[in-house]
Amino acid sequence: MENANADVTTSEYHRYKVVRRCSSAEILNFNVYQFSISWSRLFPDGEGTINNKKGVVYYNNLIDYVLKKGNLNHYDIPLELQKKYEDFLSPKIVLNQEDFEEHAEKAKTLPESTTNEDKLILYGLYKQATVGDVNTPKPGVFNMRDRAKWCAWEAVKDKPKEEAMSDYITKVKQLLEEAAAAGTS
Repeated sequence: MENANADVTTSEYHRYKVVRRCSSAEILNFNVYQFSISWSRLFPDGEGTINNKKGVVYYNNLIDYVLKKGNLNHYDIPLELQKKYEDFLSPKIVLNQEDFEEHAEKAKTLPESTTNEDKLILYGLYKQATVGDVNTPKPGVFNMRDRAKWCAWEAVKDKPKEEAMSDYITKVKQLLEEAAAAGTS
């Protein structure tokens, strides 16, 4: 009997652009698509070298396609990292400098409509992540722009660099998602 087992179900791997969930989402005018990454196929131990280059290409294509169609949120980590670090938001999740620099570049693409408050939050977190605690005197009252930036940096004083880096990345992601949802990205 043909197709008597579940080896191939929707064949999302080959047909993600026409798979029922994606098509139905478009018909119903949804702008969110839910999927799960099979982390163990990419990283059997949760870390290290990717052992499935075709899988990476597939997920890159899927994510790019979903981003063109609407929003993308993903809150899943490999099981081995979940065991090791306890929780996705745990400061134990190690971020590398490359991730931080990538998001610093993405921050430059934020729309003009990004509020000054959000820009100042990003500035303070960026300085804390790259320099550490504020190390300059507070600018005078007539230098309002630099004073606001200094105060934003001072607001995150004593925050560990790794935590500031993580918070910065999270804030950039949040602002990019908000911009995409508003259609201003």
